[in-house]
Amino acid sequence: MTSSSSRQLNGVEDLRSFKIRVPVTALLILLFSGLGTLPSSIGYSELYSALQTHIVEGHENPLAQVSAGKLHEVRDYCALSNHCRSGYWIVANRRARWLVCQPT
Repeated sequence: MTSSSSRQLNGVEDLRSFKIRVPVTALLILLFSGLGTLPSSIGYSELYSALQTHIVEGHENPLAQVSAGKLHEVRDYCALSNHCRSGYWIVANRRARWLVCQPT
């Protein structure tokens, strides 16, 4: 999900020169740079004030983080972009032995 405090985002063309906060990860910085944005790596704890003071125009975060951080208070537009997919892999090995640690 991508959101904005300054303009409605309807497509990739709307991202040109858009100041967006991204997590401090090379993958997302490269992704949004390739889309023509001006990505800023700002910690999540600083995002609310960065949106409020217009250091960035928008951000990309899951809806749960938008709700938890009350980011809807400082931005007007929301685009469900489906640009990232986070998944969890469960890996198991039948032949592995369980190691149970007991407190000493």
